[in-house]
Amino acid sequence: LSRDSMYARVVLSNEIALALGAKGHNGDQGRILAIATLPITLYSFYLVLLGRRIKFRPTPKTPLFTDSLRFVWPHIAALGVMLSAAIYGWWQFAAGSRDHSLSLLIVNYFWLSWCGWALLKAIFASLWRPSLGDIGQSSEPRAAA
Repeated sequence: LSRDSMYARVVLSNEIALALGAKGHNGDQGRILAIATLPITLYSFYLVLLGRRIKFRPTPKTPLFTDSLRFVWPHIAALGVMLSAAIYGWWQFAAGSRDHSLSLLIVNYFWLSWCGWALLKAIFASLWRPSLGDIGQSSEPRAAA
């Protein structure tokens, strides 16, 4: 088989499997993920065909703290800048600056808190871990025995 025909067969069979497996559901996100991970999928498929062991690091199945904060450091930095701006605005208002009125502070604090809450969602999501009781339990209802 030529390399191009093998590639086309893998992509075509993947699309057919997605279409059949996700019948009635929007499969756009799955297709995007499949395209994004296609090099990894093809490499693992190649290793399996050669009879070699796949050497990808497995995903841990127990909750543990990882270095997930490294993915949200821009969010943390932006929160720091926003907090500094809020403190500076309050400092200038308390010092009697004409450029920093109470109405300006209220409007700016509202938008700072709005944007800060959006940033905090991503930070909290990176810190979330499932509890040990949730691992291995299916969300499907169990049949009566």
